[in-house]
This record gives sequence, C-alpha cells and structure tokens, in this order.
Amino acid sequence: MQPQFGSLQSVDQMTKLGDYEIAELRLYADSGGDVDLKEGGQFMRLSIFEDIFSPTMHGFIYIKDGQGLLNRMPINAHETLISSFRTPGIGSEYVDFIMETSKVDERVRSLGERAEGYKLDLVTGGAKRNLQSRVSTALSGSPESIIEVICKDYLQGTLTSEKSSNDISKFAFPNMRPLRAIRSIVPLALNDKGQSDFLFYEDRNGYNFKSLSTILNSNKKEPKATYTLKPAASRDTDTGNRNQSFLEGFTNLREYSPIRQSDHVQSMESGQFSTQVYSYDVWGKSVTSSTNNYYPDFRGYDREAKHPVVPYNSRYLAGKNRIIVEPKTAKSNTDSDEQRYQSEPDKYRGSRIVLLNQMTSQQVKIMVPGNSLLELGDHVEILIPRADPIDKSEPVWFDERASGVYTITAIRHDIDSNEYTNTLELSRSGIPLEYPSEGKFLGRTKQPDAAVQGVFIS
Repeated sequence: MQPQFGSLQSVDQMTKLGDYEIAELRLYADSGGDVDLKEGGQFMRLSIFEDIFSPTMHGFIYIKDGQGLLNRMPINAHETLISSFRTPGIGSEYVDFIMETSKVDERVRSLGERAEGYKLDLVTGGAKRNLQSRVSTALSGSPESIIEVICKDYLQGTLTSEKSSNDISKFAFPNMRPLRAIRSIVPLALNDKGQSDFLFYEDRNGYNFKSLSTILNSNKKEPKATYTLKPAASRDTDTGNRNQSFLEGFTNLREYSPIRQSDHVQSMESGQFSTQVYSYDVWGKSVTSSTNNYYPDFRGYDREAKHPVVPYNSRYLAGKNRIIVEPKTAKSNTDSDEQRYQSEPDKYRGSRIVLLNQMTSQQVKIMVPGNSLLELGDHVEILIPRADPIDKSEPVWFDERASGVYTITAIRHDIDSNEYTNTLELSRSGIPLEYPSEGKFLGRTKQPDAAVQGVFIS
C-alpha cells in the first residue's frame, strides 16, 4: 500500500524534505508580557512528546536569548508556550500545542558572546493541576462519564471518549489525585465484548478514553502512510519526476531501530503469556482464582496483525508466568457486593494484563521527515528489506515478519532551524507471517530426503 498525499502534486509548497510552517510560537508570561520566539532567531529547537501510555504530554524548547528575557520578562517557569505548525504540501491543518513551562535548565553562555542559551522544560496544564487538587467524592454512571467529570472539574480539560458497555453504581474516591482517580476507573470499563482493555492518554486534541480493540483493529482504519527503509531519494529539479522524488524521500525511513523483538522472557515476567489472579474476600474469608492465557483467546481479538508472536506449542507458554494476589474491592469502594467488576477483580484483571502486554510484544522506533498528519493510534506500514540474498524475480523483497502494519504508540515532534522530523514508536500485538510449529530450516525435517537447504519446507 502506498500513501496517498494528493497535495504533494503541488510540490512548490514543500521546498525540501523536513520542511515546516510555523503559524505561532509565542511565550506568554503569567505577569502579562509575551514574546514571539519565531522572530529574531531566538528559537533553536522545539520538541514535544505524545505517548499513548501517558496521561500527560511533555517536551522542551531551546532558546538563544540575546535580549535578556530571563531577567526582563522575566522567565521563571511561570509561562505558557503556544505553538502552531504543520507540514506544507500534504493537506495538513496546523497542529496546536499549549504547554506550560516547568523548569529553566541548561543555561549556558559562550566566552565572548553576549547571548546565552537555555532550555525550558514543558508540560501540559493538567500535569500541574493534578498536583494541586484531590478527588474526595463518590461518583456513579458509565466509566467514561465519571472520567469526563474528573477531567472537566479537576484537570480543566476536554475528553474524547468511546462508550463502554457497563456502568458503575458508585465509586468513592478517598482523597486521590485526579490522574490516580482516573487510573482507578479505567480498568473497570469493559468494551462491547466484556473485556477490560481501555486506555486513558493525552494527545494534541486533549484527553482520550479509548479501547485497545478500537485502536488496534485494522478492519476499521487503513494505514495512514507506508515507509520504506532504502537510500534517500535525491532531489533533481531537472527531472520530470520531481514530485515522485519528493514522495519517495518523504516516505523513506531515516532511522530504523527495533526496540523489542521476540523478548519472550520479558513477556513471561509481564504476564503476557499467562496470568493467574488470586482474589481474597476479607469479609467472606474465601479465595477465588482465575487464569488467563495467551492461547486460545488470541485469535478472538481485533488486532493489526493476525498471527501470534509464538507458535501454539512454544516452550514459553507452560506454567503460571505471573501470579497476583489482591483483596476484593467491593465493600471498600462501592455500596454493593453485586457489582460485577468490583466483586470479581480476578475475572478482568488477568485478561487485562494479557491484552495490554500483547500490544507491545513487537516494538520498533523509526525517524521520518516531519508529517503533521500522523497521530497517536494511527496505523502505518513499514517495509524492511530482507537480509538474505534474493533474486530479482522474487516477488517479496522485504522481511515479511519485521515489515507490516504497526500502531503509533508514541510521537516526538522535533523542529529546529533546519527541519521538522518525527520519531515514532511503533507497536503491534502480533506478526503478519505465522511462525511454524516445527523447526524446518536449513534442511531439518522428519524426512531428510525432502530437505532443501536454506528454505522453509512444509
């Protein structure tokens, strides 16, 4: 699949790969002053990080200050940075981030120079407000409605949510910080299949409450782009294929680094392959348990890659990999013993651990030219060349297991005076090509006469 960037037909909007347009980059002080950082060469680098596993965003900006702003404004971590930028020529709207300064750091000055440089650490407002308030009340309703109340009343943010399939009659928050209160509710939300797989995170659009099945489901969304690991396309303005050269360079991987590939010991420790939960009823003086395994539930879940990361007879699937012992929570947080989740935490806790750890069983990090269309939860396809010698007549030139569709789970936006780049952390819960259940490589089969060296034999 090739990416569809129709606006690239007008390549004059993009002067080079990594090009960007900044509509606003202004620092506002709580005392009332403000300064335009995109004028006068004061802005050196802006970096903003979005993470699907984090409830807040963070970043930093490097400033070259020749006006004495630290003392004249002054800059003392009581400022708000408003940034608005986009990649030109691909049909993208401006992407807006409102961040607050949290620290002045790395202040340096070269000998003989009047100007100085320093770094301002950035966080979203919710990160600060989380430390300034407590939730001490009881709320009821759907999980998303409870979270929306906390986001609005305590974090002063907006929530984009997906509807869960259950309600909570009453949940008492015992003087908890807002984000911890939300973390207490998220595991209680069930999707339309009765699974606990919701995530709460913050991105450029605000707070999000979405199920993993919706994020991973390849049937509901197409990959937003296809990136290939190959030499960068040269830009030759004399050729008639200038637009094609831009497109090839725009979809070329600048960096490719596997983060997690077949780390099955870690998968065992995390409980991905098997989790057993023992739940102790303090009042009823009884113990219940449940076990959730990687198989056979893998194929019954919507995901971006349909095959498991290990064969069904894998050596790693035996035994109880992770054991959790915890009390039931019915009487401590609700007024009824009949609440489905609170009275049976083992029923959903184990399956949630297995599902969430599947999401990161395959992870890679890539760097690409800046693309402001990319968002958390989007799917992208990457094509990685095979390491073995291949004939030109072979139809598949890429590594079928390393390549394929991934979910964007983290984005770093990096803008400096020269270019805009994205560093993406990509994750997926399976692989596109199934692993064989028996070793049949380099001629090892049960029928030696049928062996062919260097290929898989069925």
